[in-house]
Amino acid sequence: RLIWSGYHELVDMADNELLCHVYVDLLDAAEALIVDVDFPSEGPEGDQERQRIAAHASLFVAVADRNVEAARHQAEIVRLVSRPLFEPG
Repeated sequence: RLIWSGYHELVDMADNELLCHVYVDLLDAAEALIVDVDFPSEGPEGDQERQRIAAHASLFVAVADRNVEAARHQAEIVRLVSRPLFEPG
């Protein structure tokens, strides 16, 4: 839920009203899909979840600092740590 709050805060910082509306609609749709998901807290999946949360936190800090290069880097890390650990067989 903190990650979703962070993304909504990013919208508040943006200066393009049209893109903000589209982004909020996408956030709301995505959030509705995962409202009942139990996120892992143990084992490799729990470790990955902690890394994903930390990467998002670093992304939000970079954006708040208006550090574009760091934000791009952290966005790539978020993408990498958000991938499934195991591909379905």
